[in-house]
Amino acid sequence: MESRIAIVGANGVGKSTLLKLMVGSLDLTSGNSYRNSRLGLSMFTQHHTDQLKLPLSPLEQFIEDFPGSTQ
Repeated sequence: MESRIAIVGANGVGKSTLLKLMVGSLDLTSGNSYRNSRLGLSMFTQHHTDQLKLPLSPLEQFIEDFPGSTQ
């Protein structure tokens, strides 16, 4: 549980697709996926703005991403 893994490779070989399948933002079209219940996944994309709602302030974005948070 202390391991840190980086996935690197040439453009277009499926790195982003693999990671999106692992974090659950894409659904499998076939087969099965199993992960340890204690597994923690984080993903930082090169194009991080894909995940942001640009009209929101950083504080508004944080509150939206973490419901129940306060200023």
